[in-house]
Amino acid sequence: MGMLNEAQAMDIFTRYAVFIGDRDVLPLSRAFDLLGSDALEYIGGKHTLKRPLYGSYGVGKDGLIWYLTREGFLLAVTYNNIVQVQEERPHAGRQRKRQHAGEVVNLDAWRAGVHG
Repeated sequence: MGMLNEAQAMDIFTRYAVFIGDRDVLPLSRAFDLLGSDALEYIGGKHTLKRPLYGSYGVGKDGLIWYLTREGFLLAVTYNNIVQVQEERPHAGRQRKRQHAGEVVNLDAWRAGVHG
């Protein structure tokens, strides 16, 4: 999947989501196919009870489904977008970067006043 803006991401979420309990969610199997394991691994470390990014719902012995919430899906898309931006603009070493005005910039250079 290429880089996505919010409208494109929401279109994909809406197209592949299913209704579970009281909301639309993205089944984990579909999320894996769309986003890959690195993005799912990333959001796994960001999940909290106050900020649920994934969950499960069961309806009996064989009826358990794991899913991403809308917020979890959007965070995984964000992860993929950042990885792809960094791949397009490779920098020597592992410098700290941030998104600024659509470009990846070196934070140390930015703080030093070098905005080239």
